[in-house]
Amino acid sequence: MAILDQFQFQIPSDTAQLDQVLQHCEAFQLRHHLASQDWLQCKIVIAEGFTNAVRHAHGEDLKQYQITVELCLSHHSLEIRIWDHSPTVFDLEQYYATQQHQQTTLEDAGGRGMMILQKVANHLTYRRDPQRQQNYLHIVKHLMPRLSSHFITVDQLGDRLADPNLVIVDCRFRLNDPTWGETQYQQGHIPGAYYLHLDRDLSGPVQQHGGRHPLPDPEAFVSLLSRLGIERNRTEVIIYDDFYCAFGARFWWLLKYYGHDKARLLDGGFPAWQTAQAPIDTDIPGFKPGQFEPNPQPQLVVNRQDLLIATDNQRLVIDARDGDRYLGKVEPIDPIAGHIPGALNVPWKQVTDAQGFAQPPEVQQTLWENLSPEQEIVLYCGSGVTACVNWLSLELTGHHNLKLYPGGWSDWCSYVAPSFDTKSP
Repeated sequence: MAILDQFQFQIPSDTAQLDQVLQHCEAFQLRHHLASQDWLQCKIVIAEGFTNAVRHAHGEDLKQYQITVELCLSHHSLEIRIWDHSPTVFDLEQYYATQQHQQTTLEDAGGRGMMILQKVANHLTYRRDPQRQQNYLHIVKHLMPRLSSHFITVDQLGDRLADPNLVIVDCRFRLNDPTWGETQYQQGHIPGAYYLHLDRDLSGPVQQHGGRHPLPDPEAFVSLLSRLGIERNRTEVIIYDDFYCAFGARFWWLLKYYGHDKARLLDGGFPAWQTAQAPIDTDIPGFKPGQFEPNPQPQLVVNRQDLLIATDNQRLVIDARDGDRYLGKVEPIDPIAGHIPGALNVPWKQVTDAQGFAQPPEVQQTLWENLSPEQEIVLYCGSGVTACVNWLSLELTGHHNLKLYPGGWSDWCSYVAPSFDTKSP
C-alpha cells in the first residue's frame, strides 16, 4: 500500500475538545480534497471513535491522559488510529458486551458510537500495542478512487513550475499531420516543458508486424528519459496533450512499463491551461544531466500469440476504439474491419468529458462496474495508444491486473493483410 500522507495531532481527553479534533482533521482534508461523501463518513468515524469508543468507555479513568489521533492516507483508504495513552489494559469489546447485559438499551451503555462505527468503518479493532504499552482504536475507511492520484489541476501545476524535481512533457500530436504537435509546441507551451513526438520518441520503427506504433527501442527510450533529467521514482513527471489524454497516456504508460510511477496528466490538458490564462513560453529547455535506471515490467504486455489462446472468465479483452470500428461498420484505416474475437468494447473517449477533463470518480466506476478488480484485463486499440486512456481509468477504479496489447488491431490485421496505413491510433 503506497502511503500518500501521514498526519498526527494530540489533544486532551475531553469530549468538549471534539470541535478541535475535527478542525485538525479539516486541515488534513484541505490538503487532499477527499470526495465529500468519503470525508463525511471519515469525520463520523473519527468523532464517534474519539467521543464514544475511547472517551466514553474509559470515563474518568482517562481524564488525565492525552489522546493522539493519527491519519494515514493511501490511494484507496484512510487508516485512523486513536491512542488513549492509558496504562490500563482495556478490552473495549468486552466492556460493551458487559454493559449491554446490564443496561436496557445499547444507547444507555454508550454503545451507540460503537454501533455507528461498526456500520460505517470497513475495519474496526481495539488493540494494545505491546511496544508502546498503549491502547488504540484502529479504523480503516475505504475511499472512492481519487483523480489526484493520476491527474493534476492547472492551479496545482501553476504553483509548482519552479519545482526542480518536476519535469513537464508536452505530447500534443495529430495522426493526420505528424508535424502539427511539434509546431504548436514551438509556438507556445507550458514553461519548462519538453516535447515528445508520438512517432519519433514514443514509438519504434514500423515493421511488417507489430502495428503502427510499436513500443520504442528500450535503449533509445531510456536514454531519452535520462536526457530529460528523469530519475526513476524520484522525479515527478507531468504530462499533457490537447486530445483527451490520448497521446499523454501513451507516455504515462511507457513510464509505468519502465518502472516509473511518479507521473500524472494535466487535467483538461493544454486547452485548460490556456483557458486559465496561465503562462505560456516559447523557450526550448535544454537537456539535463541524468541517469534513468529502468526497471522493465514485461508482464504488462501481451502479443498476438498470447491472445490466440482462448480467453475465459479469468481474462477479458477490451477494445478501446469507437463503437462503429469495433462492430466493423466502418474502418477508415485498417484493411480489415472488426475486432479480436471475444473482445468487449469500452470506447476510450468515455474516460474524459467533451472538454478533455477526467470524468469524476463515480462516472469512471460505472465504466467498469461489472468487472472484478482481480480479473485479468487485456487492453488494445488500433496501435497501443488510446488503450492507455482506458488503462488510466481502470487504475483509478482499483483494477491493477492489466496488460496491454501494443500492436492492437493494426498488428492483428497484419497477419491477414500486411499492407496498412501508418496513421491510426
